[in-house]
Amino acid sequence: MALAVFAIMAIPRASAAQLLTPTPKRPLAPGFILPDYNGQPYRLEGMRGHVVVVNFWALSCPSCRGEMPALEEMWRKLRGHGVIVLGIHRGGYEREVRVYARRLGLSFPLLMDNGNLVARSWGVYSIPTTMIIGPDGRLDYIAFGGRVWNNPEIMRRILALTQ
Repeated sequence: MALAVFAIMAIPRASAAQLLTPTPKRPLAPGFILPDYNGQPYRLEGMRGHVVVVNFWALSCPSCRGEMPALEEMWRKLRGHGVIVLGIHRGGYEREVRVYARRLGLSFPLLMDNGNLVARSWGVYSIPTTMIIGPDGRLDYIAFGGRVWNNPEIMRRILALTQ
């Protein structure tokens, strides 16, 4: 509800040369509580003080699956620096997501948005879409479409938010 009102269409789309698109007015990210594929709940509000990378994805999306190894590498490099990576799977399929995560060796939390309620409340209508939330809970960057998340410039921008 909150981000949908924030008019995602007002955010310029990232060109091929852009890595992350800054968000105008830095709206407060809507809260959520979602379970991972094992049923453990994650609460966004409990992550304040950290930079949170929220990646909306689905198993049925080739671009989404393609960026998972780079997200994992970014997670491994930045998690000790106050950065949390969350993958929010649109739809169910907990068992399939678990098998996929094991096969790729993914260690960052993969949360289940079974009714797509969180995606809709965040104004996410295409995937992959990734939002970067600063330690204050405000949306700093957005990325429509796939990215190479282990790109040094992307990681530098995300890490700069921890300062």
